[in-house]
Amino acid sequence: RAALRPPRAIMVKCIRKKVVVAGEPAVGKTALVQMLTTGGQKFPKNYQMTQCEFACKTLPQPDSDVHVELHLFDTGGQDVFADLMPQYWEGADGVVLVFDVTRPDSLHACEAWYNRLREALQRERLPAVLVGNKADLTERVEVTRQDANAFGERMRLPVVEASAPAYSDGGDHVIVRHSQNLGYTITH
Repeated sequence: RAALRPPRAIMVKCIRKKVVVAGEPAVGKTALVQMLTTGGQKFPKNYQMTQCEFACKTLPQPDSDVHVELHLFDTGGQDVFADLMPQYWEGADGVVLVFDVTRPDSLHACEAWYNRLREALQRERLPAVLVGNKADLTERVEVTRQDANAFGERMRLPVVEASAPAYSDGGDHVIVRHSQNLGYTITH
């Protein structure tokens, strides 16, 4: 009789990364985070003011024993929360700066958000990506790709367009696709 052996434990390496999602109010920060963390199943239908919401998404690395655990801090864009934000930003590994492609002012505000984050974190450079959300509203777009890219070049940050409702599969999500710009790498 063969002796029964207990199954070997599989050691999984977990890399935790804190990612702050910031930008002006109502640009779609919460929608982007919720669509990522729910695999595209939860799109918020009504706007609700956010102070700070925490979400977690674990992404296994193909052909590897490594998992990247994203700790996403969806921070409110309202001025009333300005004094509270630095406590949520502490220890951030990367930043997703979200703007609304139908509101040019929200793109220009990203520079102030980035500078506030750098100052609060006491860092000269901070891994970040600019995300132009609501790209599905094509008839209302006021920020062209050319304008957004020029702004991103000036800030030395990559720019990508997104549409929160379009994410039915987290694998194609902007936060996953641009991981290398946020201080971590996710391979597919």
